[in-house]
Amino acid sequence: MLDQSLNRSQRDIQVAFLALLDSHDFDALTVAAIAKAAKVSRQTFYNYYASPFDLATTMITAYLAPIQAVIRARAKALKQPGSFAAIAATGAPAQAKLLVENRRDYQRLRQLELGAESFDRRLTALLSAELAPLFGPAEVLTTRYLTHLLIAELDYILATGKVPTPAMITKSIGQINQLFS
Repeated sequence: MLDQSLNRSQRDIQVAFLALLDSHDFDALTVAAIAKAAKVSRQTFYNYYASPFDLATTMITAYLAPIQAVIRARAKALKQPGSFAAIAATGAPAQAKLLVENRRDYQRLRQLELGAESFDRRLTALLSAELAPLFGPAEVLTTRYLTHLLIAELDYILATGKVPTPAMITKSIGQINQLFS
């Protein structure tokens, strides 16, 4: 899902970085190793990124952007009457295609331990920020439940390569409801 507006060197650096994550721990990656794998000079790397950490956070931002767009559409739809399952299908075809086509890249980026800048921490913050206005400050628990439900959907898509249907979501939520009845 590399941004097509990037120049060839930037794309090569990002592709090399993702490929290196399969065989190297992030903490062991050096600018020299990334540049060598990308077939660019270290100076070219530094023209675009201050460090491997900067490269990782830049890529996480880029990979979160389409998810944020879908979440905004869903949050807007949640303001209207309708079931969560039906609303969850909002943007699903586009999301499914994007996530399935780039699922290995998403998995690699999610594995990076970057503290507050990690993919999942930033995704959680993004979801909470988009969903909180729907429920208000008194409903923090509801916002957190919905945030984690959407992260679980992402987990499912990345693990299976499929998007859950509204019927599957309804069934799962029903089963969870039974646990609390």
